[in-house]
Amino acid sequence: MNRFIILGIVICFFNLASFFPKKAFAAEPKINEFLLAPSTGNDEWVEFYNPDNLDISSYWIDDDTDFNSDSGNSSKKPLSSIDNTNLAYPVIVLTSAIFNNTCNNECDFVVLFSSSGIVIDQYQYTENPGTDVPIGRFPDGSGSFQSLSSTTKGAQNSEPPTATPVPTTTPTSIPTPTKTPTPAKTPTPVPTAVQTKTPTANPTSTSTPTFAPISSTLEQDSSSVLSRKQATDSVAFAVLGEGTVEPSKGEDVLVKSLSSKKKNSGSPIFLIIGGILFFASCGILAYQVYKKKEIDKIL
Repeated sequence: MNRFIILGIVICFFNLASFFPKKAFAAEPKINEFLLAPSTGNDEWVEFYNPDNLDISSYWIDDDTDFNSDSGNSSKKPLSSIDNTNLAYPVIVLTSAIFNNTCNNECDFVVLFSSSGIVIDQYQYTENPGTDVPIGRFPDGSGSFQSLSSTTKGAQNSEPPTATPVPTTTPTSIPTPTKTPTPAKTPTPVPTAVQTKTPTANPTSTSTPTFAPISSTLEQDSSSVLSRKQATDSVAFAVLGEGTVEPSKGEDVLVKSLSSKKKNSGSPIFLIIGGILFFASCGILAYQVYKKKEIDKIL
């Protein structure tokens, strides 16, 4: 039961669709190609992509998006004289130029209006591609606008020119010269100074002279003199005989003389020592006086 209901709804839908005109479901035409800088003696033209063969003779073409005013721009043109030789790619030839009137003739709009002034399609170019170089969509009706390789007025658009890649010159790498490492100088060993022992001078023992006491020397001299005198007296006594008397007085005189020399021999030594002590005392005293004066100056 349900299947029959669904089938009936589908049949009714298709029957209702057949009552609507095909135009209601047709795709709107698109600006497909145009020439904005023709060579001298040629005209500007605009081609449309119209796959459903709609009648667009009541549409308008303009170079601005304001349908009601053309102030500062070219006047809009009706498509009443459109060339429908190829209904899928109809073309309107503009006997009076409308493009390149803004941006110092380097930019402008291409706008398609419906008969009621609604914008159907538009494109703004920002630079002049060059003389007789068309701008169009690729693929037709849906692709982006770009410069085409050739004009295809009233027909399927040509492919855009393939950009010839500019060969990039690969710079020849100049090998960086490898620096030859400078051999490190072998350090010359610095000889370690061997400390030479300073020979210790062996002190030569100086023998302290032993001074014989003067008294001993004098006693020896006295004994020697007495011995010689006794010998002389003995000889004289022997010569003269027993009657000769030994001169004892002379011996006493000589002994006394030697004894007096012995007693007076220490006087010079005491004088020398006394003089040394005197001068030493004077020097110490003079130094103390000088030192005191220096201290007084500092204070």
